[in-house]
Amino acid sequence: MDDRRTAEGLDNALLAAVREGRASTDNLRRLVAAEAQCHQAEMTAYGVMLTRFPGRPAATLYVTLSQLVNGARPKLTACAEELGMDPDNLWLRPRDRRTFAFAGALSWIALNGSQAATALALHTDMAVYFPQCEQLVRDIGSSKIEAPDSFLDYYASGGSQELLDLAADVVADGLSQGDDPEAAAFMADLLWRSIDDLWRAAAGDAEDEGASAGGGDEGVSAGTGGGAEPSAGAANGPAGPDG
Repeated sequence: MDDRRTAEGLDNALLAAVREGRASTDNLRRLVAAEAQCHQAEMTAYGVMLTRFPGRPAATLYVTLSQLVNGARPKLTACAEELGMDPDNLWLRPRDRRTFAFAGALSWIALNGSQAATALALHTDMAVYFPQCEQLVRDIGSSKIEAPDSFLDYYASGGSQELLDLAADVVADGLSQGDDPEAAAFMADLLWRSIDDLWRAAAGDAEDEGASAGGGDEGVSAGTGGGAEPSAGAANGPAGPDG
């Protein structure tokens, strides 16, 4: 399957901030909190997809991703704890509309997309998000940012070629049954662009509509109450933004 929505095609704002020396540990908190919002949406979205397309191979894809995201959630919580975050830091944080772009796009695709569209979107998520997470870990290693081992292990875990192949098979199966390829490509593009929004929310750049990188009701800071062609899902690493 030729999916031209790649990691290289997105300008990753958080990677840029790390490389330019503008990022801090608080940006890692923002990323963890933003990914927590993705996990919530993914668990529901995969259930909706399974209900709409219960046959194989589609069901296998949705069930597998659901299990992987569920397994990733305690690992993400461990990241948050080592970064000094409490549970409130993982609820509606960062308060930037871009934090919720992935969740919104995935939820809409789950409700309205064909089998091919859902699978192509998930393939895009896995192919894009995981390589960028691995690059983030490498860039942090070359920076002065202090990141806990749980964070580095989580985001360095990488994706699964087996899952990418399964998603591609589900796309092909849907297309063979008459699913619209143009609609599938459009929905995959929506999810691809929402991953870019996720990184921008984590970076807390000038376009974040007032959300600060730390403290207050809008930011994410330690100890305050007020954070592909997947998760975006792997049991040992980032599940979304499919994981």
